Amino acid sequence: DYEPVTAWAAKTQRRKLIGIGHQYAFGDKTPKAGDSWIQKTVMQRFAPVDVNVGLHWAPFSNTVLPPILDLPKLSQSFQGEQILVYLPFEDQTAITDWLQQFSGYQFVQYSSALPNQTVGNVAQRTACIDGFKRDLARSRGVICNSGFELISECLQWGKPVLTKPLAGQMEQLSNAEALSQLGYARVMHSLCEFATRDWLENPPLPPELHFKNVAKRLADWLEGGAQAPVEVLCTDLWQNKTHTENDKQGAIEHKDPSTSFEIATGSSPRPFGAVDTAVTSGLGQPRGLSR
Repeated sequence: DYEPVTAWAAKTQRRKLIGIGHQYAFGDKTPKAGDSWIQKTVMQRFAPVDVNVGLHWAPFSNTVLPPILDLPKLSQSFQGEQILVYLPFEDQTAITDWLQQFSGYQFVQYSSALPNQTVGNVAQRTACIDGFKRDLARSRGVICNSGFELISECLQWGKPVLTKPLAGQMEQLSNAEALSQLGYARVMHSLCEFATRDWLENPPLPPELHFKNVAKRLADWLEGGAQAPVEVLCTDLWQNKTHTENDKQGAIEHKDPSTSFEIATGSSPRPFGAVDTAVTSGLGQPRGLSR
């Protein structure tokens, strides 16, 4: 998992090492931005492995698999009015103030630095994994930084994304570049009122993606001694855009009280871009939420 202690211990003891992670997907054909030769060298030598298993949103090479997802089972599909906001590296008071200008929309803002309270059209929430994923399931769209995990969850659940990569952070800038090239999300490089208002009023249709159960496939592969080439896994996990319900990660399933939560439907939601005078309506990060 792109972890240097294990990687270098295995290298010094001449043990075969398999690396699984998003960072292992940054090959020659993967979209990149904000990189330099120093960053490339560090990324290549930080946690060296014998077998690369990259994770990304598209098969940029024959050793890149779809994302591994950790999504709860949903009792039903429901889209609410709220916009989920997760920008943990920004000044949270500034984010709340910035959201006030979009008075026709309701926002749920998550951060470990926030109390549970409401400020104008913004419901502030302390970081909580279960609550976050429940609000993600209810959300009509997501504003976040360009981390890999949260955006993977948004793509799987069909949530439109407006993303702001962290300046000077090569992985986030490269993720934003990939999303832009793939047409999977809108990208802004600052808290831009125009870009945000346009995204709110003219929401893009999310791509129809249903990633297969990568975790199970990898577990079976590892249990069998990792004998098959990674290229075989790649072909299997990317082929066909439509998969059976049992083969989807985070698929909509019937409620199992022990493993799922219920989303209350309430009244029918209005279109994302509708605004009237009534209030309508993101590895290595702090794990109040891992995005």
